[in-house]
Amino acid sequence: RASRGPTMAGLGIPVTDPPGDGITSLSFAKSRDALLVTSWDGTVTVHDVAGDGSSNMACRFETTAPVLDACFVGQHELAVVSAGLSKALTYHCITSGISSVVGTHAETVRCVALDPETGLVFSAGWDGVVKCWDLKEDRKKRCVRSAEL
Repeated sequence: RASRGPTMAGLGIPVTDPPGDGITSLSFAKSRDALLVTSWDGTVTVHDVAGDGSSNMACRFETTAPVLDACFVGQHELAVVSAGLSKALTYHCITSGISSVVGTHAETVRCVALDPETGLVFSAGWDGVVKCWDLKEDRKKRCVRSAEL
């Protein structure tokens, strides 16, 4: 990532168009200057961050329930997978603005993470299950492994 400049050193990145409710997670992209924000209001937003620490909202996705976590996915981090009270993992394409369900848990999905080496996405839910998803597979085969804790 490029240097965030004096604003980041001062512990502040002004976010344009902030969520309408509390922020539930924040994540910086690893390969580009972007900040991913999820919220109780059911939004997932991606903000492009400039070298001077200013930001510009690149896209906003509206979901049906509060979103608890999200992660960047894809070779150039041009997509996001989000999860939350809807019990679903949702794939959001930043360039097209299209969203689609990756898969579901029996209860709220608390967290989601990308394994950068394999490209697999992991999710954990309040149902006590951890699932491993291969986004390249068709929907019926996407959950490649699950384990109950």
